Amino acid sequence: MKTKNLFLLLFISVIGCMGTLSSCAKEGDLFNQTGNLNGDGSPSGINGEVPEYLPSGTIIKWDGHYTSGGKEYAEMNAQLTILNETDCLSNWSRDWGTYTYTKTGKNTARLSFSVAQMLSSSVRTFQYTTTLTFTNGNQFEMTGTRFVYSTITGSATAELHCTGSIN
Repeated sequence: MKTKNLFLLLFISVIGCMGTLSSCAKEGDLFNQTGNLNGDGSPSGINGEVPEYLPSGTIIKWDGHYTSGGKEYAEMNAQLTILNETDCLSNWSRDWGTYTYTKTGKNTARLSFSVAQMLSSSVRTFQYTTTLTFTNGNQFEMTGTRFVYSTITGSATAELHCTGSIN
């Protein structure tokens, strides 16, 4: 019974937050937080600098590889969708995660996020701590770490080397 009440309270809180966000800001206002937008609608700071914020609906995509235990593995077709100031969705999990984003320089930003993936027999938690170095408009190089904890296989930390874009 306590679980049902907790779930109901969480559901009501989320619905209340969504209603508050939609009633306080016009759709266009969310995108104006980043400064100017590229001609294709992707976020960009003023004069092509790193965006100050990631507005709702921003999609971050990357490809590349990660190195763990001296071996290189593909990091392909990864995607993170920004839901609001703290929540995100990845394309490898149906559950949302949390993120932080901070502009650290004219062409750099720090993006950290954590996403859980529920599988039929286990749970995996992905924690990324990355630096995005913007090379051209909304294109970036992503470096940092990828930490994965699995209830079956344990944990592993890897070094990321990817390229991607913010749209």
